[in-house]
Amino acid sequence: MRRPSRREGVLLVFSVLAIAAFWAISVTINSTPTPPHFEGWIAVLQRGRDSESEINLAVSPALAGGSGDMPRLVYSVAACGPAPFRGVLLLGEDARLADLRRAGPAPPNSGSDLDRHRVRLGEVQTLRMFDVSTGTELTYRDVQIVRFAIPAAHCLPRIPGEPESPFFGTAMVVSGRARGAVETYSHGPLGVWAGPRSTQSWPYLGSLPGIDPRSLGEFRFDQGLAPGAWRRPSRSQFNVDVGALTEKATVDFARPTPSNATSLNWSQTEPYSAVARVTDEEALGSWKTFLVFATIALGVGASFLAALFLGLLKPSEDNQDQAAESKGGTPPSSTRDRLTTLVALVLFVKLAKWRRR
Repeated sequence: MRRPSRREGVLLVFSVLAIAAFWAISVTINSTPTPPHFEGWIAVLQRGRDSESEINLAVSPALAGGSGDMPRLVYSVAACGPAPFRGVLLLGEDARLADLRRAGPAPPNSGSDLDRHRVRLGEVQTLRMFDVSTGTELTYRDVQIVRFAIPAAHCLPRIPGEPESPFFGTAMVVSGRARGAVETYSHGPLGVWAGPRSTQSWPYLGSLPGIDPRSLGEFRFDQGLAPGAWRRPSRSQFNVDVGALTEKATVDFARPTPSNATSLNWSQTEPYSAVARVTDEEALGSWKTFLVFATIALGVGASFLAALFLGLLKPSEDNQDQAAESKGGTPPSSTRDRLTTLVALVLFVKLAKWRRR
């Protein structure tokens, strides 16, 4: 076995780089991240017995997509009905907001801001309550509470069979940075660059975890909220409003089904957690173009490696070339070079046809 020449060494490095590029681009294109479970929840409770009020609880990103490890989110509670709506917005775990800012009606100036243990609502971290309907005691830690009151407003009649009926009311809005990411991008090897796909996972919206989504309660608190009966509003609509999709974006899957095909928005009357995976077709097309060139380079490199491997097994390529030339034949190295060129051309033609599909 002979040693490779300098030219063969250069071809060997090229082949290794071609293999690495093909592998890295293939990993990037085929990466389909699973939406991580968002460890957070959002609920609205009202004090007292059921009323005729209706609420609309909505979550949206301050910036399109809600990217980043701690995205700025906007929560809004709109209410309508013949009487003012008084309640609390509960934010649990990663749905809590740092640098919380509030807009809308001022906090109610009647009633106490303190619970039975004389703890201010803004400082409460733990809720302990008794679920009267099931007879169970529940504890929720790391809870943020926003107390609000919304004045009376006329409600529009609901359209039968339409879960996303028009809603008119006054809204209370809070915004801030969530404690967990709602959007995750696919990546290439070692996370060096972002891929063409992203996944989204939003907070559990509409109820407290551990409670039947269909149960409106009666809840009685031992810690965290004032004594007396608390309930979930009986007529509620829960929205996640991410925004319109670009012309180059497609939804691979979404749960529940989005409200329409041109935007990533959900509207339900029962509590839910929204998840989705989106593909940027323009970015995917660019990566496929890179894959075409990487595949061509891979084919050429593979031909070089095969030729080099066969050449190294022979005693001396130079001696064979000289013998072939003395007999008037074609040197083996020239034959291998022609074969390599032919293989590269065939691969290029086939990949060009595949790219046009």
